[in-house]
Amino acid sequence: MRDWFYGFDGFIRSRGGREVSNSENNRLMDIRAVASWTGLSVGTLYHLISQKRIPVVRISSRCVRFRQSDIEQWLAEKVVPSQNPK
Repeated sequence: MRDWFYGFDGFIRSRGGREVSNSENNRLMDIRAVASWTGLSVGTLYHLISQKRIPVVRISSRCVRFRQSDIEQWLAEKVVPSQNPK
């Protein structure tokens, strides 16, 4: 039996109930956790994955996870500064 599992929130957890990660930002999240965290729908995330417009960790051909640090960086790149009218 392995000493970790995916929790209901999509984060990797140890059998003791803690998240397993060397760094808080390197944890892997499933698509539902990313949808909840970003406010994007699961369908939108699947669409972005199919177009290779969002970074993923591909576990297998049908299983993807998202590294939190990658999603934070991806979101930061999407920020558009407001234009101040003159």
